[in-house]
Amino acid sequence: MLIIAVFHQGDIDDTDQCTVDSARKRDGKTIYPCGLIANSFFNDIFVLQHNGVNLTEGNWDGSDISWRSDRETKFKNVTEITEIINGGDFTRTGTRGNLLPLPTDQDFQVWFRVAGLPRFNKLYRKIGNQDLKSGDQLTVFVFNNFDVKGFDGEKHILLSTVSGIGGRNFFLGACYLITGVICMIYAIGMLLKRIYCPRKLGEMKYYKWTGLGAVTRTEKRD
Repeated sequence: MLIIAVFHQGDIDDTDQCTVDSARKRDGKTIYPCGLIANSFFNDIFVLQHNGVNLTEGNWDGSDISWRSDRETKFKNVTEITEIINGGDFTRTGTRGNLLPLPTDQDFQVWFRVAGLPRFNKLYRKIGNQDLKSGDQLTVFVFNNFDVKGFDGEKHILLSTVSGIGGRNFFLGACYLITGVICMIYAIGMLLKRIYCPRKLGEMKYYKWTGLGAVTRTEKRD
């Protein structure tokens, strides 16, 4: 668990919430940021070429990939804490020897939002003002820093368009379709029942009064 308090005014040396010792200390120094999520930070680097030309920073944009609430509230780092990290008994070296990012890194903020399923997508960059046309050649150079062999993981690169309601999500669409089909079947069933087995309005046999003033009748049959 990553301590949210250290991003604000909490005690930066307090790592009690980081339950795994290897993610709390390294060579006698406090790891910052601590925790399994921070220590497993996805640190692969991708460089995209469009028709043989590297996309510049403006067209390969990573300045708006995390949630706005995360940037402005949850992971808003304090300047004093950053100064303490740079000059104190702290280290940003993870257990794999990798350099851990600061909480203000948007790649880290995206990674920190833990996925609910074992297969998930994480936004890496946005292609800004570069228009892509049919027949264009895209080349992706991958600096493989994140090893997935230990847990038989897989990594894929996905190019997708994003609209005002988000990117493509097949799972959400499938849920909507299944729910719609179930509702339609239920509606057809109720319609057929209404047509072939209608209920007469005002039928008193369906009415049973159990409130104040109710009279209990007992019928005796021979």
